[in-house]
Amino acid sequence: MTEYTSPTRSELLKVKAQRKLAQKGHDLLKRKRDALIRIFFEKIKEYKRLKQSTLEGLKIAFETLQIAQGVSGVNRVKGLAFSSNPSFDIIASEKNLMGVRVPKFDIKEKAVELNASMIGTSFQVEESRERFIKLVPDLVRLAEVEQVIFTLAEEIKKTKRRVNALEYIKIPELAATEKKIKDQLAEIEREAFVRLKNVKQKMERAAAEEAKSAM
Repeated sequence: MTEYTSPTRSELLKVKAQRKLAQKGHDLLKRKRDALIRIFFEKIKEYKRLKQSTLEGLKIAFETLQIAQGVSGVNRVKGLAFSSNPSFDIIASEKNLMGVRVPKFDIKEKAVELNASMIGTSFQVEESRERFIKLVPDLVRLAEVEQVIFTLAEEIKKTKRRVNALEYIKIPELAATEKKIKDQLAEIEREAFVRLKNVKQKMERAAAEEAKSAM
């Protein structure tokens, strides 16, 4: 419960200002929460769409790989795979999304260095390699969107807790304190009015008695 030292006008203004500030913060957090939820579901849709297309691409790539292994031999294909250097560098960073720091993955393509001869291998080997290389950006993007979804989900939970704390605890407490101070100030004013009235009546009686004595 919000505490205050005494029912004064300055304390009433202070509590009223706190309530207005809490209400403003509540409204801003609600808008942020709603925006994050909207982005969250957009990312879910993107993730589902990207996952489906990536899985389809992987299925075709693995089918091509199996054909390549059948034609050129499993050991030959493995040897070529291990003899090549990575074709991409993945650079991890962060970006700002509605005040939330979310992961961002950038891909930098590199020249392919193959430390083995392709002579004697079937064209399916090269086709398989190309298919897998083309899928790398989608796989990286899929990982990025997945991490963004997790990050947004956690932020939405935190924002919801803050909105609920303001809406159901802080703002009602401040409103109750404000009402209590107003009621106490009104009671003080009534008591002061009664005291003044009594003093006035006493003064009037005293003046009447003094007038009688002077006659």
